[in-house]
Amino acid sequence: MIDWSSSTTTAVREALAKARNSAVHLEMRDIYTPDDPHFADWRAGGRFDPAERWRSWFDLVGRPFRAAFG
Repeated sequence: MIDWSSSTTTAVREALAKARNSAVHLEMRDIYTPDDPHFADWRAGGRFDPAERWRSWFDLVGRPFRAAFG
């Protein structure tokens, strides 16, 4: 789960709030946490709706898109 109260995520939220045309997500992990339940589900072949599972992230990165395209 993302800690939306940390200073780093606050800076990310503020930067995304200022975006007007696009937001890009670059995955930079070298390793995944083996005991992360989402990772374990994926490894086991589980299927899920990312927008449902990570609603707060989709809402955050969707704001610039909605601002630009309505």
